[in-house]
Amino acid sequence: ALRDVRLFLVSLLPNLLPMVFALAFAIWLGIPIRIGTAMVLAIALGIAVDDTIHMMMRLKRELLVQKNEYEAVRASLKHTGAAVLFTTAVLVMGFITMLSNELLAIQDMGILAAGTLFVAFLSDVYLAPALFLLTRPRSSRPAPTYFPVRLGRSIRSSAGDPRRFIANNLSTGNHLNTLNREGDR
Repeated sequence: ALRDVRLFLVSLLPNLLPMVFALAFAIWLGIPIRIGTAMVLAIALGIAVDDTIHMMMRLKRELLVQKNEYEAVRASLKHTGAAVLFTTAVLVMGFITMLSNELLAIQDMGILAAGTLFVAFLSDVYLAPALFLLTRPRSSRPAPTYFPVRLGRSIRSSAGDPRRFIANNLSTGNHLNTLNREGDR
């Protein structure tokens, strides 16, 4: 169980996107939604959700170990990315073999399932980590250590927040004194 509202909300879009893609793809190809195609879409949704849960659980575990959220995302992708890739590749190849069947309904099921699983893989590997990093609270976002000054040089702020440093020092003309005190690093 995730028991984390943020991880739950982040995992919603990567699971809804493949289903929207599948329906749009079916409409574009002129594939009618029959019992067989609906069943295959349900199976693809189950596999997509399983991959997302696998990745989110690993991310939750890595957040406890890693100091940085970027490192946690990188480590979770490193550990679960290959498994999700191989699972998706095997299933997509299996569903693509359905295209060699003479029955049009079987071909429709195969192409829809393969496309849906491929989009689900892309959503899990690219969209879910990006959404996770974009939904971080502002207070947990690290302030940049270096920031540019007019002359193109960088100075390190002892205050930690570049906006506060600029507001306090550059607007009052104290920036030269600050540079002399802290040194040009």
